[in-house]
Amino acid sequence: NNEIGMPMTILEMPEDTEVLVLEMGMSNFGEISLLSRLAKPDVAIITLIGDSHLEFLGSRRGIAKAKLEILEGLKPEGTLIYPGDEPLIAEELPQESNFRQLTFGTDETDAVNAYDIVPGKTRTTFHVNLDPNVDLEIPVLGVYNVRNALAALAAAQVLGMAIAEVKEALATFQLTANRTQWLDGVNGSQLLNDAYNASPTSMTAVLRSFAHLPREGKKIAVLGDIRELGERSAEMHAALAAEISPVEFDQVYLYGTEMAALYENLKSAFPEGELYHYVGEKAPLIDKLKAELQQADQVLIKSSFGTDLLAVVAALRV
Repeated sequence: NNEIGMPMTILEMPEDTEVLVLEMGMSNFGEISLLSRLAKPDVAIITLIGDSHLEFLGSRRGIAKAKLEILEGLKPEGTLIYPGDEPLIAEELPQESNFRQLTFGTDETDAVNAYDIVPGKTRTTFHVNLDPNVDLEIPVLGVYNVRNALAALAAAQVLGMAIAEVKEALATFQLTANRTQWLDGVNGSQLLNDAYNASPTSMTAVLRSFAHLPREGKKIAVLGDIRELGERSAEMHAALAAEISPVEFDQVYLYGTEMAALYENLKSAFPEGELYHYVGEKAPLIDKLKAELQQADQVLIKSSFGTDLLAVVAALRV
């Protein structure tokens, strides 16, 4: 998704390719501008604004501006697809433009909107206004993943595809490894591995989804540092306390120097023996978890990739 990989994808596509889907990644201003001008998309999708890379972009408005650089290469009669509940996008859009706009979300005013959402441990079902007679599902947990499906449905609509054509693809897609991936863990536990990447937005979303799952054994959260938050890092880590209640989480394990702020914010809420904080070597964290985990315990493991909680996942798998 960068200035090397994306052009390679374009150059290596088969000659009979009809539609090419490209991801444009960025951590600073100017990066999506370059990629968009290279790709010249017919359809541009902004999945969310979020709060990743605040260290470099300064604010959520800065993130919105950086992502809207995708318009610089969008064809004049192209389509922009974006979340309808994100005012920063609407505020930063150019006043005069020829491109079509489609919003997605869970509000009935969105051009593509979902309703009757029923989340589950390994799948989520919903309906969409484009065709209320079609029952849709995705093979992952989380209302936030339904929003991603809506962005895909909006793109399919632009390409003239019927919802019935898209239904099977949504129901059978596979996430890349280490993203909301259920694994068998030690002592009969179940690991929800989401340790590939993290932002305050994504960590909040997965904590909420995990908290609402039917309880089978203990519910345990293992959370690692979120990187690239800049001067607001301590504040944003501490704010995650709003999503972590001892009513919903039996134990919480925090790892990394930045997680100290969340640990301090949770200390008064959790009884002794239910909240832990580790830095440095991961072996003590791994040993403690191996000793604690029991049959049917559910363990969420979430962090930024650079924190390397994937090492903890590997140690706890069977």
